Amino acid sequence: MDAKQVLAAAELEHTAAREAYSLAQRRWDGESARTVQAGMQSAANILERSLSATADVMHAHGSRRYEPQDRGFVEHLFAVQYASRAA
Repeated sequence: MDAKQVLAAAELEHTAAREAYSLAQRRWDGESARTVQAGMQSAANILERSLSATADVMHAHGSRRYEPQDRGFVEHLFAVQYASRAA
């Protein structure tokens, strides 16, 4: 896969993580805290993997150092992790 394909795949993972987090938030009512926490942690794990993969690809292709906050992903990751720990 070339860099564009890897970045497109990472973008899909970012979207999946945001959707999983949103679903976990909506399921809070009527679900056990353990179920919601597992969903939020899953979203955080997906996001961490895709951020790491994106950084590796950009570094390998000589791009400037990837700064995840360029697109707001770090803030989202922290929100997911904080929420899962608070549950």
